[in-house]
Amino acid sequence: MEKRNLLKLKKILIGIKKEVIAQKQDNSLIYAEKLPDTIDQSVDDSEKLLNSKFITRKNLYLKKIDDALNKIENDTYGVCDNCGDEIDLQRLLARPTASLCIFCKQEQEREERIDQQKSGFLKSWEENE
Repeated sequence: MEKRNLLKLKKILIGIKKEVIAQKQDNSLIYAEKLPDTIDQSVDDSEKLLNSKFITRKNLYLKKIDDALNKIENDTYGVCDNCGDEIDLQRLLARPTASLCIFCKQEQEREERIDQQKSGFLKSWEENE
């Protein structure tokens, strides 16, 4: 990958990381400020659960960003983790944390769909037994 493209993607990843951290901090402040009223306890509990899920997802995303930044430092960024081919620049611009080329990602998604269909069939078969 060209150096200028690598620097551009690194800048994008750092920008995304800053945004995600700011979003997490904003959500944490909201979470900390809420004081539950006995009438609104269930609503407050639901909000806390959603907030917790939001923070968990953001933490996973931050890990992907950090992994991508580490790959840049180790000169392995833009290489498919599965087949070793170069990941297309347009894919990286669309999803800077991508670790699979488009072909391997499509294969992964196809296998996931098959697994979901199998589990659905097995589940319904077991229920009928």
